[in-house]
Amino acid sequence: MIDIAVLDDLLDRMLTAGLSELAVQQGGVRVVMRLGAVIPAGSASKPVPVRTESIGTFRAAHPRRPAGAIKPGDDVSKGMALGYLEAGATLTAIVSPVSGTLSEVIAADGDLLGFGSHVFTVEESA
Repeated sequence: MIDIAVLDDLLDRMLTAGLSELAVQQGGVRVVMRLGAVIPAGSASKPVPVRTESIGTFRAAHPRRPAGAIKPGDDVSKGMALGYLEAGATLTAIVSPVSGTLSEVIAADGDLLGFGSHVFTVEESA
């Protein structure tokens, strides 16, 4: 078995040398290390699409609070209403499934949306 400290050292050397792949064999153990995109520790986030659960006309804000439309960069919490779907006299909230930061608003106010439409993207907090 290869010691974790040895792997740590090899990773440091790979990064310093600008290598994207390294293969090491020690005894009967072979380890191949490949680097993809490097994400700094503590800043990892996961984009989560927020989709509609019914059909209707997209409303960016509640009709009684039109100045309350959410925008990219705003912090959101799980269960928070991000927008609304209007179908006749019914107004249904589109809620965030996770806590994080709103990174994208895809629909425009007044767009007709179908079931499962991608409306927002939230960068989930790590």
